[in-house]
Amino acid sequence: MNIQNKSQSSTEFVVLASFMLLIFIVFIMVIQQKAIVSNREKSDAIANEVMAQVLNEIKIATSVSDSYYREFTLPSKPHGLEYNITLTSSGGDAELVLGYENREMVRFLDNIQAGSDIQVGSNIIGKSGGVISIRKKP
Repeated sequence: MNIQNKSQSSTEFVVLASFMLLIFIVFIMVIQQKAIVSNREKSDAIANEVMAQVLNEIKIATSVSDSYYREFTLPSKPHGLEYNITLTSSGGDAELVLGYENREMVRFLDNIQAGSDIQVGSNIIGKSGGVISIRKKP
């Protein structure tokens, strides 16, 4: 009977160790998933800040009279986030696209001069004849 008890104890130990390993793996997976979600939310918040900065500049230009001119700078890597920003305009409509981490944030704008462009770094926004133009600073 002594051998049977030892055999039963080692079987119980293997089952218990396997169960504890499974619980540990599930726990690590949950922590990793929460870290991924947290990083994504942080990136979204940073991208929203950059987009809000551009939209605020456009809002200011919309609310003032003609002959408005202002230089503004978009940060190159806010909090380490690499991004690109483009402004495609035709007619009076424009599409502002901020790309980051294989994701995109898009805003549609009106009353933007055709040929307007924007970049990371220094930009110039102006208003003439009721139409807003944005261009890279030379």
